[in-house]
Amino acid sequence: MLKEKYLLSSFLPAETKIDGKFINLENSNSEYKDSLVYCDNILHLKKSIENKNVSAILLTEELAKKHLVEKPHALVKSPRNSFYSIFNKIAVDVLHKKSFVGKIGKGSSIDPKAIVSNSAIIGDNCVISAGAIIGSRVEIKNNVTIGAGAVIGTDGILFFNENDERYHVKHLGNVIIEENVTILANATVVYGITPNNPTFVGRNTYIGIGSIIGHEAHIESNAIISGNCVIARRATVREGSFVGTNCMIREYIEVGKGAKVMAGSTVIENVPPQMDVSGNFAMPHLKRLREYQRNK
Repeated sequence: MLKEKYLLSSFLPAETKIDGKFINLENSNSEYKDSLVYCDNILHLKKSIENKNVSAILLTEELAKKHLVEKPHALVKSPRNSFYSIFNKIAVDVLHKKSFVGKIGKGSSIDPKAIVSNSAIIGDNCVISAGAIIGSRVEIKNNVTIGAGAVIGTDGILFFNENDERYHVKHLGNVIIEENVTILANATVVYGITPNNPTFVGRNTYIGIGSIIGHEAHIESNAIISGNCVIARRATVREGSFVGTNCMIREYIEVGKGAKVMAGSTVIENVPPQMDVSGNFAMPHLKRLREYQRNK
């Protein structure tokens, strides 16, 4: 959550049709009061209108003609671009003002060639290997091992376009690593984008060599993410799940509790609990094997 409310018209004076205040920048499903959201289709618009937590909406004039909007709103050419333009303007102010107090717990070993922010929080009995980088908005709990060259806390790829220029979206969120996690060499865990949504790795989880945990992804306890995987933005990997080598889990997808994603799979649909899937695009593993046999 940001510390002060912002007025919509202060960012979009000409485009604002009904003025209002917001303190969070979220989506149509926001669980946080006074949220600014953007809508690029009628489904998102209806959700935003019904959601009491949404206090202001960015949408196109064409979309506004399809549904009455009585909440504070602004009519813009590209709701997404306008949303992230506002986000970046606020981010500069927030990052400049915000201060963090770091801590290193008892018994933790930090290699001299590691880079650890003075603002990072590291628990007891952790191991931070050579070449690892631990960012400022990172909280690492007890008994965590970070392998050589791993990066915990960095911006991921997210951009918007404005006036024919491309701009990187600044990340304001945190990273939380729970107890007894092992993150192997050259893996990356990206900051959350908003302060309300940290990127999270649950206890007793393994993250393999070279894997990327995207912004606001949520990895529950006892999961295994093998080497060279990509877990994209706000994807969820439930407790005890296994993701094989070289897999890609699309943004917002959920891998159910105890599910297995076989090596080399690309997952674009939710995986039910206890199900094994494989392939590109992933489908139930036995079905994929039968398809393979037919096509040999």
